[in-house]
Amino acid sequence: MNEITVRGGRVLDPANGFDAVGDVVIRDGVVAEVAKPGGKATGETIDASGLVVCPGFVDIHTHLREPGFEHKETIETGTLAAARGGFTTVCAMPNTEPATDSAGAVEFILRTAAAKGVVRVLPIGCVTKGRAGHELAELSELAEAGAVAFSDDGAPVADAALMRREMSVTLGEPSVPLQPVRFVRFVAIRGQEPGSHAEIVADVVKRGSLALAGVGRFQMLDV
Repeated sequence: MNEITVRGGRVLDPANGFDAVGDVVIRDGVVAEVAKPGGKATGETIDASGLVVCPGFVDIHTHLREPGFEHKETIETGTLAAARGGFTTVCAMPNTEPATDSAGAVEFILRTAAAKGVVRVLPIGCVTKGRAGHELAELSELAEAGAVAFSDDGAPVADAALMRREMSVTLGEPSVPLQPVRFVRFVAIRGQEPGSHAEIVADVVKRGSLALAGVGRFQMLDV
């Protein structure tokens, strides 16, 4: 049995409402217990004094760039950086070359991640073929291959009817009609101090940039 004890860190366990200094005992790669600090330990020990020990973070918007832009990043280097920062799951955006708009592209990412990645990689598939905004990608095929979400990252879908079709496929037909929504890409607003994402969204809605009045059901997308 392989045992590692992470000692003396501030242990955060949101699922169980735990926040205290303690020792985390890992046996055969699985967290076995959280004990009071200073107990007897067998096997390898890691001093986490002054550090936070918590579940791995999840990044739902990651640019791994592979295939097509390996001079910028690869699945291997991107997942190494993620692990260094405490992220154990990353969602790979589809702005690759070719774009992640087919089952084969999704399978390539999963296969490469299994061979070279050091954290879990979840592919995000394209909304439209080639991220061109003209024709829906085969969303069901992408999902079956392993895509966990859909986005044309960096290339907003300007066709409202096309966007409605995508939402019908992924969310099911709404019980009330979807009203026209003008999709925007959130950018820095000149003359204002940078704010949080929530503050920017609130400001956009306040200024009427999104026609939400009377909408029974809608999906706001940061595209």
